[in-house]
Amino acid sequence: MTTSPSRKPLPTLGTKLGSSLKFGLLFTALIALTCNLAQAQAQTFPGKPIRIVVPFPAGGATDALARLLADKLSPRLGQPVLVDTKPGAGGNLGTDLVAKAPPDGHTVVLGLTGS
Repeated sequence: MTTSPSRKPLPTLGTKLGSSLKFGLLFTALIALTCNLAQAQAQTFPGKPIRIVVPFPAGGATDALARLLADKLSPRLGQPVLVDTKPGAGGNLGTDLVAKAPPDGHTVVLGLTGS
């Protein structure tokens, strides 16, 4: 008669492996909670209209591109997207305006490499 190999019992929560299991479950729950909080926070942006500053004169190629972007972004974001042309000093006036705007992500610049 053959004897079956003895099987080890499953780990319980009191053993070292059980402690690792508890830590793994806790870690997984923490990651899931963090992801849910990040997703809930991301849904509140944008909270006000988006402003695209074009540091070149109205009617140019950059202005036309900004207006096309605004038309496409507005329905997707659920907020108005405004195009504001601020020409002068080779694009520095508009870029400076955006640099001094509140850092909330609602004011962006559409410029060229040199601006």
